[in-house]
Amino acid sequence: MWNPHTFFVYSGILKGKMRKISFIVAGILLVSCNKFTPPQSSSKKVVMMGDSQIRQIQGGYTGIKSSWNELLGMENIVNEGHNGYMFEEMYNGIDGNFPLQQTINHNPDYVYLMGGTNESLSGEWDEIESPKKTIYWLDKICKELEANNIPFSIHLPVPFTKSKDSTINVGGVLNYRIEKISEVMEEYCYINDIECIDLKPFLCYKDETTHRWFLTDKLSFDGIHFNLGGYEMWKQPLLCSMNKNLK
Repeated sequence: MWNPHTFFVYSGILKGKMRKISFIVAGILLVSCNKFTPPQSSSKKVVMMGDSQIRQIQGGYTGIKSSWNELLGMENIVNEGHNGYMFEEMYNGIDGNFPLQQTINHNPDYVYLMGGTNESLSGEWDEIESPKKTIYWLDKICKELEANNIPFSIHLPVPFTKSKDSTINVGGVLNYRIEKISEVMEEYCYINDIECIDLKPFLCYKDETTHRWFLTDKLSFDGIHFNLGGYEMWKQPLLCSMNKNLK
């Protein structure tokens, strides 16, 4: 039975073109799912691979002392998040860390990948080439996972709070870059039939004046990274996806 809460929760998950299994309301794809509990196969190994948004659930500069296992009520989730990494560094490795190879070595049943934020922070940003470069390295990661028969989903990057965006670059330059990165990542997922998880409906709001998305202040401790409340909101679409993908 339809209810508004279902609309809010599942508007955040976008599907590939061959996996559109539900219906459209106001242009937003709603995925049939109502499970907010850990999947029955909760012992399957999952790797969370990406940047500091993945990493910082377990401490560091966020001050959070938790883990993906604790958050999701599961047993075997590996954190392969690395602060400041772009997709290129996830693929090639840097500073003795090799996220992609380490992820493959874990022999996971499923991978959740997140990135794109640090690409927008680059001092070498170019309107045309930076999104292209982002997709180039994302594609190499995806093809390597596919070559190793590892299924995966991709998270889109989340914009900063309105105050943080204005502080770092007056006029919303960084969130504009994140929007551009998100657009090409979403298109890549659509073309390649990859599950794409958009966290904006869970963690952000749309400004009535600019019509742009901003991270909700109360869900972040620094305007960029999530606090525990932010991770609790992230949990909803993640559990929905896991219940579908971890059979």
